[in-house]
Amino acid sequence: MTIKQTFTSFPEVWDCENGNMFIIKSPTMNCQTYSIANMEFIIARDNLKELLIEIQERVQKNQILLDVGRGWVEKLDKVFPKEDFLIRSDYVNSTGSKMTMCLIKTTAIKSQKPPIV
Repeated sequence: MTIKQTFTSFPEVWDCENGNMFIIKSPTMNCQTYSIANMEFIIARDNLKELLIEIQERVQKNQILLDVGRGWVEKLDKVFPKEDFLIRSDYVNSTGSKMTMCLIKTTAIKSQKPPIV
């Protein structure tokens, strides 16, 4: 079997003061899901919910896929109600880091403002 690249899709890169975070609009090709890579640039901030609302205003999807260090999950619990976690699974990655993979409904970060075009 031969695998051939037929198209290229790059994530959007957003500057976040001390580094870049990457918005992947279709990480699984599910039209309802997006993801944020380099989440560590925003997760420790006091205004995490406001930053996620700003991202959600631009992306306009119903689910967010996040892969974070296990110690950061408590911050996500402050933004998203328990019932919005569709999947929440702890694991140890290949380098030994304790991680949590989450698929979360974006209900809690949907703004009442009209979408940014």
